[in-house]
Amino acid sequence: MRSFVLGLAGAMALAGAVSAAQPPSAAWLTLKTKTSRDHLMQDGNLWQCKMTVCRAAKVKTTDADAACKTLSGQLGEVTAFSWQGTALSAEALAACNAKS
Repeated sequence: MRSFVLGLAGAMALAGAVSAAQPPSAAWLTLKTKTSRDHLMQDGNLWQCKMTVCRAAKVKTTDADAACKTLSGQLGEVTAFSWQGTALSAEALAACNAKS
């Protein structure tokens, strides 16, 4: 029984290490002004919004710049944007908001 418990603990530790090595699949953004939308779909990604913050628990591997531009067009000016653990630079945010 003891070896079973130790083996199970080792397997769980290994699974945690593997999942920690994978990139995050979530995304978030902040808006300059509050949105009245509580959710929206963008390229198959479900975004939940509250006030000036929107989050997607899981996003598909698509182009972050294109996603930002689409969301900016639907929600208004984006002040910060993070896609799968990587935040857009100031230059990328300016390009994102160019047509909003």
